[in-house]
Amino acid sequence: AILREKTHIPWVADFRDPWLGAYFGPKRPKWAAAIERRQESRVLANADGITTIGPSWKRMFEKRNKNVEAVFNGFDGDSLATEPPPPKHFRMVYVGTINDAENPDRVFKATESIAARRADFRESVQIETAGRVGNDMPKQWQNSTLGEQYSHHGFVPHDEAVKLMCESALLIVIIPEAPTSLGILSGKLMEYLGAGRPIVVAGPTDGDAAWLVEHTGTGQAAEDNPEDLEPIIEQCFDRFLEGDGCPNYDAERVKEFSRKSQAKVLSQFLTRVVEQSG
Repeated sequence: AILREKTHIPWVADFRDPWLGAYFGPKRPKWAAAIERRQESRVLANADGITTIGPSWKRMFEKRNKNVEAVFNGFDGDSLATEPPPPKHFRMVYVGTINDAENPDRVFKATESIAARRADFRESVQIETAGRVGNDMPKQWQNSTLGEQYSHHGFVPHDEAVKLMCESALLIVIIPEAPTSLGILSGKLMEYLGAGRPIVVAGPTDGDAAWLVEHTGTGQAAEDNPEDLEPIIEQCFDRFLEGDGCPNYDAERVKEFSRKSQAKVLSQFLTRVVEQSG
């Protein structure tokens, strides 16, 4: 704000994450949270424009600044350009961080329930994670009824992570349980879109992640209960057997969320802000 006053150059504030209420942020005492809330209000009130990651937070910020644009994180189309052959096994893949807030047990319990009923699923399914996983989680999963089908790759280079996504049969998104959960859109979900594989979102069905996969025809969302996730995972498996993993995939809508397309959205918004400040 000070630089804008001195230079008369418009100021756009970008919120990739909320200032307050982020599930991964530290818990602040009330007095500290009150100070930061005032600082946040000043930024939102004084900025010439606000950018954020999706529609939910856009609506939230529009209550305090009318000039807000959603600029999605996007995916790199070049790194996801080649399409690998269909996987031989039903590989359920999660790439990224898993901690207590993500609560992956809901996905695992749904998968175990299907395996208990269907021998073909039990023989085909493979559950794979890559990234930072809570210390006890690999051990818990390895000791479960699907322990032999579970593998954890640990941290992998980005190109290997992309390879895992593209060679999966089902990509898993787990939305953390948090006050801002409706607006959570991880960068990894964007790369999932580019991979062109089916996606299941474990989280609020009225959230941005659910809207995104349904809008692009790449997947479905279910609330946190394993009972809600189970039929979606089973449906994806049946389509996998039929060789039609992602029947509603809309390539044109997916392209809307490439970094190239989102850079155009940002460019147009910045131009508009400059013209309005003229």
